[in-house]
Amino acid sequence: MKSISTILATVLLVIIVVAIVGLTYTFSVTLFQQATGGATNQTQQVISNLGQQLRIEAVSGNNITVRNIGPQVVNLTMIGVFLDDIQVNFIPDSSIISPLALATLTLQRNGAIGNIKIVTGASSISTQGPSVTIYPISEIETLNNNWACAKKMYVLENKKIKLFTGIPPIINSSVLNACNDLDTNRDIYVASPLKIWTKNSDSPTYRFNQSILDDTSFKNESNIASFNFSAIENISVSLSGSSAIIKYIGTIASSLEPEVKYTLNADKNYVKVEFSVTRTTSSPTAVRLRWTGDTDPPAGTWRTGEGLTKIQGAAANLETQTWIAFIPSTKNDVLGIIAGPDVEVNNTQFDSFAYIRRKTPETLNLNQKSTLIFYMISDFKGPIGNEWKPVEDAYNEILTSGG
Repeated sequence: MKSISTILATVLLVIIVVAIVGLTYTFSVTLFQQATGGATNQTQQVISNLGQQLRIEAVSGNNITVRNIGPQVVNLTMIGVFLDDIQVNFIPDSSIISPLALATLTLQRNGAIGNIKIVTGASSISTQGPSVTIYPISEIETLNNNWACAKKMYVLENKKIKLFTGIPPIINSSVLNACNDLDTNRDIYVASPLKIWTKNSDSPTYRFNQSILDDTSFKNESNIASFNFSAIENISVSLSGSSAIIKYIGTIASSLEPEVKYTLNADKNYVKVEFSVTRTTSSPTAVRLRWTGDTDPPAGTWRTGEGLTKIQGAAANLETQTWIAFIPSTKNDVLGIIAGPDVEVNNTQFDSFAYIRRKTPETLNLNQKSTLIFYMISDFKGPIGNEWKPVEDAYNEILTSGG
């Protein structure tokens, strides 16, 4: 019996050892397979990320064109776009981009100004965008106490300022942020400066509640209520490295062909506005050009000034001012209008309509032109006690440089 017990014990011991060896082998193989599989997956992911390579081909307005120069398909909904290290939203024209293919990323509300960085997978690319840009947006802007609205606008933008003008048609609307295509067109607002604000104050709420511009139009005081700029084919846009220009040519009325031109230069806190008419018939006619704007902002402070005009010894009781400006309450912006040569600014009704017009009428013969020049300005207000300094500095610069 004793020898039988020894044999059984030995057999059991062998069975236990074999079982332990088997379990150890199975565990080791499983662990190795998991580790190998995980490493393989990670390696494949790294290879895939490294294969997602984009190159910025072009920048125009708020559009960035990219090319896939890697061997992998890139999912454009998974990349990030940054302007000066601030992430911005965009809409790609396709969700994926195959190797060597092109795609366009349309930035939402922001022009591609400053340093552009695109992050994809494990890599990123950067390029320096333009210093000034101009682009269209499809974003409703309500006007004149909400009864008119623009569905589309052009934006002139640099790092300091944004100015919006209308694209036809501008239409009647009785409900806030609602436009009905069947309603009567209000194309007198096309080509007008609709909104303006300091670049870093960019938000729809700020634009609607704080802007001083609304219900604006161009006219000839003598015989035309307002010129019409509804022909979209007569709108031209040009962009260079240092300036953005948009020009509207309007409908001839009373033998006068109107034109409105906006110029925004890099690093300037103002937009130059040139409103002109050209006589199309031989009979002479009197014109006095005028831009009218509804200055109906929220609570704030108005001020008028003369800049270097006073410093140069002009009389204290000037007939007209050379700029008017407004600072909304609790805001850090100053918004203003600066007059050009031979132009006067009405400064008697700051809670209603302000207007800018030529100081005296002109008589035009065939092909002769009359021009009204003024400037829309927006910047951060100056230090306490000198809050209006940005407007006066801009006026002094325009006065000494000729605009």
